[in-house]
Amino acid sequence: MAAPAPSEMELDPKYDNYDYPTTAPVAQNGHPGFLTAIQQAAVHQLRLMLEAEGFTKRLDTLTLVSCIWGEGGLWFSLTFCP
Repeated sequence: MAAPAPSEMELDPKYDNYDYPTTAPVAQNGHPGFLTAIQQAAVHQLRLMLEAEGFTKRLDTLTLVSCIWGEGGLWFSLTFCP
């Protein structure tokens, strides 16, 4: 299977103010800089849901990507991600 091609990550200017690279060094699907349109939509939807519930901290794109696809997937991460 070929490595995924890098894709421009949609950053939110309200939360994403990075002074370091936002593309993972190793090309893997679901990692920063290698998100599909569906994965980017999931990040956006999760941010909207969390904002609606009153959350205001740690809503940057890289944190949400790690919460959705890190450590076993979305359900594990929504339970255990700080």
